[in-house]
Amino acid sequence: LMATLKWRESFGVHNLTGAMVKENGKNGKTHVAGSDNQGRPVLFMRPARETTKNDHDGNLNHLVYQLELACSALDEPNGIGKMLVVLDCTDYSAFNSPPMKTSRAVLSILQDQYPERLGKFLIVDAPWYFTVFYNAIYPFIDKVTAEKVTFISGKDAGKKLDEFIP
Repeated sequence: LMATLKWRESFGVHNLTGAMVKENGKNGKTHVAGSDNQGRPVLFMRPARETTKNDHDGNLNHLVYQLELACSALDEPNGIGKMLVVLDCTDYSAFNSPPMKTSRAVLSILQDQYPERLGKFLIVDAPWYFTVFYNAIYPFIDKVTAEKVTFISGKDAGKKLDEFIP
């Protein structure tokens, strides 16, 4: 907990504003929208919409800003203390994928700085080469976090998503 508090201070979490992350968010690549079937806020990540992949710090600021929005939508008194993250890989390609440095930083932020906030992580329609990427970062994924990851693809992807999102 102390490490996360120190990270939040050094990262400047409380100083982030919508205006600061507007450029990185204008394409809708990462945003909070609605809730899942359990009432958890849903954070959508759509890497195919990436237009600022060389802005490492800006991308991380935008992610943290969106995570904070999702956390503000939690309803812990009513048992909603986790979120659903949907990584929609539709039209994802090597051209629009973030650099490995950014991907590893995103993973670190998700599992180290927002502990116990992830209820489920859905990866939708990942292309075959995403498996190579996932296998490259898998050793860095905490075991508890890895158990929350579900891949969804194929012709029944929409039906499978309906199990999580109304």
